[in-house]
Amino acid sequence: MLEVIDKGSCTDAHPVPLLFVHGGWHGAWCWENFLDFFADAGYRAVAVEPARARRQPDGEATATPAGSDEEADYLGLPGLLDADQMRALLHRRQDEQLQRRAASGQGVPSAPPSMHGQLRELRRELNTLVSATQHRTGKPHGWIHSELRRRCGGPPIAAPTREQIQARIEALRRLNAEHS
Repeated sequence: MLEVIDKGSCTDAHPVPLLFVHGGWHGAWCWENFLDFFADAGYRAVAVEPARARRQPDGEATATPAGSDEEADYLGLPGLLDADQMRALLHRRQDEQLQRRAASGQGVPSAPPSMHGQLRELRRELNTLVSATQHRTGKPHGWIHSELRRRCGGPPIAAPTREQIQARIEALRRLNAEHS
């Protein structure tokens, strides 16, 4: 199953969409600024990432986990569909599963947030705090991230664990409180 961020549209000048695929320790979120840039330049820009489970409006997850045998049987050979077709196919399949479960009286199991989703949210929170600190102090984002690494230790922002990111968030909150 794919989570797709799709911005812009194909034009006569740029008829082929740009596909952004992330590497380890990243997700489609890492391309958001690039997607906006290329969409503004007249390209259709698409970033993809495997999603553990598609969330429903009520917060419940779908019935079949990504990568399962049932999903593989349904999808068939990879590469035959474009991203929009694959997304539509998966959504239709998930809707069918939810209708079958509702008709049989079974509830839809709720999946815990994925580790990737938790890390993404923590990185966003950290980057929001860094941005606020940058506006308050005038120091560049890179300097603030480096200072947090110096104070808390750990690898660059793309690689730390959940606990390391949380420690950086707390350190930045303490630093902001000291200078308020």
